[in-house]
Amino acid sequence: MNLRPLSHLTVRPFLEWHIQQHREQVEGLSYLAGQLDRQKADKLVAVSGGIPLIIQLLLSNVCLYSWDYLDRPLPIGVSVLEFLYQQHWDEFSQRGAIGIQALAKFIVTRQKNGQMTLLDDVQKWGRENGLADVASLLKPLQDRFLIIQRGNLAKEFVTFPSFIDFVEMKGG
Repeated sequence: MNLRPLSHLTVRPFLEWHIQQHREQVEGLSYLAGQLDRQKADKLVAVSGGIPLIIQLLLSNVCLYSWDYLDRPLPIGVSVLEFLYQQHWDEFSQRGAIGIQALAKFIVTRQKNGQMTLLDDVQKWGRENGLADVASLLKPLQDRFLIIQRGNLAKEFVTFPSFIDFVEMKGG
């Protein structure tokens, strides 16, 4: 995992890697690869401060909206993480998607407790909570790069420490 800020010279390989790794999970990510030029890559670096996680979150928002998303006024630095997390959390609330928030809390709690969360665990959680269609709950979390799948065979659902902190602040 790269935690050092990226520059306009290093962002393109990182974006290509990110798109390659997550194109099957995040709808529209492959499409962005063909649109990615130097100007857009430089804009991502400028808006994110070069922080890889912020770049990934912003790119997922570009998938959801458009490249114009980067022209909006956004907070600078790490506070952009909190802003993006809050924006998506509010979106889930406004849509009445409480199940999405509950699933995020479930995955965060398990990760915080050192437990792996596999698809079987998510499906069991869904059945226990009367939510049969867990795929429809996972998709928005993955599309917004809040939850990702890690591993080759047994795909584990994981999130980032900053998102764990955010969910805990929300009472998770």
